[in-house]
Amino acid sequence: TLGPDDLVSALRSCVVVLRDHASALDGLDASDPWNDHEAPEAAGTVGVGHPGRESDEDPGPGSDLAATLGAACDAVRDDSNFSVVGQRLAEGASGAARAEAGRRLAAFLAGASDALRNADRVDGARFALALEAGAERVTEADDGTHPGCLLAVMTATADGALGAADSAGGLTEVLVSAAEAGLVELEQGPLVDARLAERGTVDAAAAGLLLILDSL
Repeated sequence: TLGPDDLVSALRSCVVVLRDHASALDGLDASDPWNDHEAPEAAGTVGVGHPGRESDEDPGPGSDLAATLGAACDAVRDDSNFSVVGQRLAEGASGAARAEAGRRLAAFLAGASDALRNADRVDGARFALALEAGAERVTEADDGTHPGCLLAVMTATADGALGAADSAGGLTEVLVSAAEAGLVELEQGPLVDARLAERGTVDAAAAGLLLILDSL
């Protein structure tokens, strides 16, 4: 199980991983596909034509997710209980998000935090409920017609986590099941989205979310 201080520590480790991979995630969102001589870091962090970008000046999904989660963790000054931790995570994330990926992560954290508010410790079942609450907060207005995108992957991870929890899985089993279900959904993107198929990539923001789960 996790206490509030354990969760914050784990999320801080996720921030380090996200920052290390931010450029590569941003490269997945670049308008031009990578070629054999261009590394992800060199592909550029600014793309056009992606529905998650409001303008060319917006940060790429990886950079936005890293900044958002980093600010969320930095906002936590008291990690003695989940109520305070959840409130600070949500506030820090909301203030730092600059583009769609970050705003959706902030909403996800707010929903998940609500589910953890009254907990003393978090086990597999409670974590699965938190993933479900986070996904519902973000996807309540989604039409479900974008397989492989961040919203679809959020829902898939929640479903995978709940399935493991229903089978009495512990926290590790819930996390693994969530990540595996999310990966299956992520891989649907290039099969149905012509933009992703042409570039030979998956949805960058969704990949970033799975990176967080993998890091946890």
